Formats: sequence, structure tokens, C-alpha cells
Amino acid sequence: MQGDNPFYTWPVANQTTMIYAMIVILTFLGGAFALEIFRRWRDSRLRLDAEWRAVRQIVAEKELSPEEWGLLERLLRQYGASEPYPCVTLRSHFDACVDRCLQAILSSNDAKNLERHGARLRDIRVRLGLDYVPFGQRIHSTRDLYADQLLWAAPADQAHGEWFRAHVAHLDEAHFFVSSQAQEALPVLKPNQVVRFRLWREEDARYVFSAVLVRVEKAPFSWMFRHSTDLKRMQSRGYFRIPFDQSTSFGIVTGSVDGDASGIMNRPVMTQVRGRVTSLSGGGFAAVVNSAVPKQVFLRWELELASDQPAIPVFAQLVSSQAISGGRYLIRGSFVAIDDEDRDQIAQYVMRKQRFMQSMEARTDQSKENHRGTP
Repeated sequence: MQGDNPFYTWPVANQTTMIYAMIVILTFLGGAFALEIFRRWRDSRLRLDAEWRAVRQIVAEKELSPEEWGLLERLLRQYGASEPYPCVTLRSHFDACVDRCLQAILSSNDAKNLERHGARLRDIRVRLGLDYVPFGQRIHSTRDLYADQLLWAAPADQAHGEWFRAHVAHLDEAHFFVSSQAQEALPVLKPNQVVRFRLWREEDARYVFSAVLVRVEKAPFSWMFRHSTDLKRMQSRGYFRIPFDQSTSFGIVTGSVDGDASGIMNRPVMTQVRGRVTSLSGGGFAAVVNSAVPKQVFLRWELELASDQPAIPVFAQLVSSQAISGGRYLIRGSFVAIDDEDRDQIAQYVMRKQRFMQSMEARTDQSKENHRGTP
């Protein structure tokens, strides 16, 4: 027969042959699939072993105590077993593990255990170097606050009234503690009451958040609040910059090579330069001046926000200087050594003006739309 091979005879294509062929193919596919699963499992095990070795090396370098390492290891194995290394090197991963751990304790209504774990986990965070958020970077939780940070607070049902000044006394992973020096003028707060807070974060933004009061500490006096992750970033330096117009004299104050502003209020004004402030933000300003300004100096001037308010003396560090037409210079400065109340006053002024400009723009856009729709 044509196509016959004297040394091999091809099998007849019947049902039995097809079944055998299918079994062979499925066997090969199953073997390949099992081999790929084994390869991935092996790679995952090798990666995890390498991550755990790196974690143990970090723990040794940071000199965690045996008790701290025991708690951290339990935390990682229970809530970060798939990625132990990022959990000790990245704040976001460590935060996620801490959140899940404390939520589990909170659901059991064990307040003492919650406070104990909160304090111990805070020590671990500090040891790992995950407690500091550089200025200019946004924060996502009240765990990112720091001791002595200025806060303005008011009961949630009175947030449109008087705000009182307070500061962060200390904090752990479960709670943060707030105190105030003007205790005689403070409102009476009760457990489970919601309190509104606002703060200005240096070179970053203005934040507003709410927190629930857990209890009032008597000695020393402070309020203990449950941490909040609902921080609303109300103002960023790049967006809340408004046009501003003020003619003024800038005093030139001697600076230093490293930009140290300590004791700046006691430094004499060496000379003055006339100029006009053209824009203002919560963190600094821009101005046009009539002569060049050296880089390593500080500027002093009187900021006039309203005619019925006293001028605010401010100091600024020169950020940039650019020559423009007419022999003039466009300079930008960043506020330094500014009082928190003055900065808050400037930030509120900028925010009000920004809202007004936004509303005017919205009205203009609506007027244009209405005009287009008119036949």
C-alpha cells in the first residue's frame, strides 16, 4: 500500500487509538503544569527565605530586643507572611500589618491588650526608622504625627465656632495623646465624643481630620484619642498660591552657609531693597525687587493681609532669584522661624481668597455657558 513503511506500520485511526493519544497528551500537559507549579513554589520559597534572612539582619542591625523581635516575627507571620521584607522597610506595608493586628485586638474589646500592643509596636516602629515622615511629604494617618506638633481642635458639633490650641503630647500605634496649656478655657470633652482637628504641616499642606476621644488622663492632663486615617489634605503649597499685591521694603539679614535660621530675630538688618510682593502662599511668596539679592541671606518684611489688622513680621529664606526685564529680579522665598499662629493666619487668608477666586471662576464659566445657549 502506498505510504507503507517496511520497518513501521502506522496505527489505524480508531477510537481506541484516539483515546490513547489523548491520554498521552493530557499526561504531558499535566506534567508540564505540575512542573511549573513546583518551579513557582520553589522560587517563592527561595524568595521568602532570602527575605527572612534580610529581616533578621535588619533586626540585628537595629538591635531589637528578643521580646521586640518575638512580637515583630508574630506580626509578620500573621499579617505579612507573603512579604516580610517590605513590611520592615516600607511604612505603607508596616502600617497595613499594624492596622490588621490592632483591629483584631480592638474587635475583642481588650483595651489593656490594645494599649500594651500599641506601645510595644511603636517602639518597634521607632527602632526600624519608620516613624519619621520628611517635611514636604504628605501624611495618611495620625500615626505620622510627632510629639509637640501644634494642633487646633474643637468638638465636632462646634467646629464652626471657637477652636482651641493644643499639641501632641505623645503617641503610640493605638492612640495619640493631646494636651493644652490653657486648661481653664478648654471645653469639657467626654469619652466617645468626636473632635475635629486641623494642622499645618511644614512645606506640605493643611490637614483636617476627626478623632474619637477614648478617655481623659488626669495626671498629667491629656486626652487619649483613637488614631484616624481619614486625613483630608485641604491645602498644598503648589495649588494654594494666590496673586498678591503689596509694595514693601525687604530687609537683608545675614545668613549662613548651611541655611541655619536659629537666632534670626536677633540678627541685624544690613541693608534694604524695595520691591513688590506678587504672590503669596502658606509657605512662602514671590516678589519683584529692584536690585539683585545675594543667595545666602534672609529677608525680613512686614506682611499686610488686611487694613484693619496689624502687619505680620515675617522672615524668609531666598529660594531662587531670576533676572527679568528693566533691571529687576523675580525672587521666591520660603518662610522660616514663623510663629504657628501667624502661619495659620496666612494659611486661612490664602484659603479664603482661593475659594473666592474659584467661585468667581465658576460664575464666569457658567455665564459663558448660558451665553452660548442663548439663541
